[in-house]
Amino acid sequence: MSRGRPRGLVTKRGSRWTVILSDIDPATGERRRHYHAGYLTRREAEKARTALLSQMDDGTHVPPEHALTVAQFLTKKWLPEVREQVRPSTYESYRLHVENYLVPRIGGLKIQTLKPDHLNKAYRELRKHGGRNSRSLSDRTVELTHVTIRHALKDAQRWGYVNRNVADAANRPRVKRRKEMNTWTAVQLRQFLAYVDENDPRRYPLWLLASSTGARRGELLGARWRDLDFANSRLSIRQTVLAVRNKIEFSQPKTEKGRRNVALDNVTLKTLRTHRRAQAEEKLLAGPGYEDLDLIFATEQGGPLHPDQVSKSFKRLARRAGVPVIPLHSLRHSHATLALQAGIHPKVISERLGHANITLTLNTYSHAIPSMQEEAAEQIASLVFGS
Repeated sequence: MSRGRPRGLVTKRGSRWTVILSDIDPATGERRRHYHAGYLTRREAEKARTALLSQMDDGTHVPPEHALTVAQFLTKKWLPEVREQVRPSTYESYRLHVENYLVPRIGGLKIQTLKPDHLNKAYRELRKHGGRNSRSLSDRTVELTHVTIRHALKDAQRWGYVNRNVADAANRPRVKRRKEMNTWTAVQLRQFLAYVDENDPRRYPLWLLASSTGARRGELLGARWRDLDFANSRLSIRQTVLAVRNKIEFSQPKTEKGRRNVALDNVTLKTLRTHRRAQAEEKLLAGPGYEDLDLIFATEQGGPLHPDQVSKSFKRLARRAGVPVIPLHSLRHSHATLALQAGIHPKVISERLGHANITLTLNTYSHAIPSMQEEAAEQIASLVFGS
């Protein structure tokens, strides 16, 4: 038998049988041994030896020293590794899924013995009583938990801890069709901005920029004066603000498409010029204690605004302005919907929003298409038949 071929023998240790395999460590060139113990009979061990040698031949063998529990792999191996690869907010999402939903239900299982049925059962339990005080968990949260374990097992397979990703064979949690998003009409947006301009002038530039660009909350709060080109009427999206465990962190947009330049209108530019002068006065009043981070929207001491507080402030102002109360993110949706209704090409809207592609834009804002269909029909008929 050649030195490179895997070898195996069966031996009895105490009352149980053990399969001992040996192969060559590709890193060192030295022969190494793997012990698979716990078989009740010699026949069972011989059968296992044959199967294990076949796995070593085709490269699917997982050494027993990699036989961690799911909890050990997720918390000791995967999370520390993935932390260096993803944004802080994404890591925090993974951590919450692991600690709150996965470890309590499948953490005690050996990762090599994990089966699709284990995951299916965990998903059912999460739906029924996986939330706080054993309340039901939303379909979306269960789906994201599935995405987390699928990602983790994909890495486990790549690193040699398992032969296959059993999450691929599990039943992906179904998410109910998304409710129709709430957006403001042009009249409602104008009413809101007029109210804020009169009653909260310090924050008015923030809401105006949000509604005129469709930028995300974190992108607005991370925007710096150096990112604003007054001469060419452009705002460069290069930095975002995140709240991770209630701590504010700076980051970059997730994708290349997210790093973009957004054209600004004259009204918004004029407002931002006035805002910059007002902020300069605040800086003088604050004196040496001012934390100059070059942020367009900052506290009176120059620090970043807390994203959650900004969202709460938006809802409070909407209520006082007498318009429908919508989430701050729906201001982004309102911008896109109004742009489609104004006849702006979806490709342009997609670029302004930082979407990965135009398909995402059209799918997200398909609710605005039906009303445009009627207008299109009339315009085509006018071209063909005359008006």
